[in-house]
Amino acid sequence: MKGIYKFFNDVQLDKKEFIELDVSDFEKAQVKKRLKQSLKKKKKRVKRWRQIAVAMLFMGLSGALIGYTFPAHAGSIPIVKNIFQFIDGDRSFLYENYKEFSTAIELSEMSKGVEITINDALYDGETIFITYSLKSKKKLGDQLRIHDTSSSLKDADGMAWGSEIKRVDDYNYVGLLTVGNFGTNVGDTAYLVWNIDKILMEKSNTIINGHWRFAFSVEATSKYTQIVNKSSSLDGINVTIRQITHTPMSTIVYVRQQLDQHILDYWDNIDLDFTMTDDMGNNYDGLNHGGRGYPNDIRTGKTFGKVDERATTLKIMPHVRLMKSSVNDDEPIEEKNAFGETVVRNRAVEVEDFKEINLEPIVIELKE
Repeated sequence: MKGIYKFFNDVQLDKKEFIELDVSDFEKAQVKKRLKQSLKKKKKRVKRWRQIAVAMLFMGLSGALIGYTFPAHAGSIPIVKNIFQFIDGDRSFLYENYKEFSTAIELSEMSKGVEITINDALYDGETIFITYSLKSKKKLGDQLRIHDTSSSLKDADGMAWGSEIKRVDDYNYVGLLTVGNFGTNVGDTAYLVWNIDKILMEKSNTIINGHWRFAFSVEATSKYTQIVNKSSSLDGINVTIRQITHTPMSTIVYVRQQLDQHILDYWDNIDLDFTMTDDMGNNYDGLNHGGRGYPNDIRTGKTFGKVDERATTLKIMPHVRLMKSSVNDDEPIEEKNAFGETVVRNRAVEVEDFKEINLEPIVIELKE
């Protein structure tokens, strides 16, 4: 290989022969990222190959033979500068430092003229954020839906999946997949299998049946967990802040909600939420997790943006919405959507009673 470089050193080039092309900020970032990766020490490169070996071992254990190609130009499609901002501007505060701490995946699958590429992923110990891009040989329209089957997160007690995809141009789309685990057994490395079997073009109600199958692992970012176990109670509702996990990108608050029986006997819809501020005057927006447990004892949580480094205390304000409702006696109507899924048309709901309860704030001293 050295010989070919020596050969090119002797080639005489005329600067006038070069044509300057406009490139996007995203493409520039991709070039810089690959340049930095190529300059890393061999020791780090060995670690990267070890991660790939672990992912391949996991694929073998899953009993599925999955073929992959590493795209030579995964970032060369006309993609937007910031996928998170493009897809979900309202929650972009959660992803401000995504690129800095994400892991490059760059796995690609082609089926039925559609190429889907997993670009990169980030795992904060609670949720996996995965960016992907879709490139088609024909126009697919403005609105797409992706249908997956037999997807799994290894060792998770439960999962919450969410996929959002938006059109960039006639042939390119970008997407964000979020996978949250409800359990505590996933560990510092998440092993994910994502099997896509259908793409729905919603406007034309047309389905593309194909096979896009991915399996990969991603390591959690560095994190620090502070055990809290402080509670606030009122009128038969008890909310306990179990622990707080700090990552380079986010702050994850884990909560336990316990309800007395008389609350469950009367109210049929109970919705817990909480807000967070610090002693520096910052208000933090957050993204609720799913919950697991029993009606009277539920464990849930919420992911906020990174806490101000100057803050010494956090104040968490729990509030609960209670609703008692009734429905009319009309029989629900079951319909099939384009994916063949059974959809039940909602019946009319009448609110009989409604109440909001604001519990006393829980103040937490932050530890260095």
